[in-house]
Amino acid sequence: MSFVSSLRSYLKDQGVEFLWGSSVEALRANAQQCSIELGSQEITASQVVLAGGSWSSPLAKSVGLKLPLQAGKGYSLTVKNPNKELRHPAILVEAKIAMTPLEGAIRFGGTMEIDG
Repeated sequence: MSFVSSLRSYLKDQGVEFLWGSSVEALRANAQQCSIELGSQEITASQVVLAGGSWSSPLAKSVGLKLPLQAGKGYSLTVKNPNKELRHPAILVEAKIAMTPLEGAIRFGGTMEIDG
């Protein structure tokens, strides 16, 4: 089982509720609780994990937090069923390419564009 699958199972066992496909419309907070608006639904909680990638900064700003993030766009190529199996991540320094083993595949990543 992958790390993320194990983490999801653990969190569900601890009572965490996942709302897949939900869009956060607004975030509000005070000293005691947070309020999250998901369209017509509103949820309150004593703690919230903000994990919205490059969209986290504007949400954090709406509750008075400064979260210095900058969006980036990476380019990669995934080769499924390669002839040779890669056991460990590797970096081809001169070519500036990273190789990462995935289940039955190898991902090659190179360029990163910084946005905004």
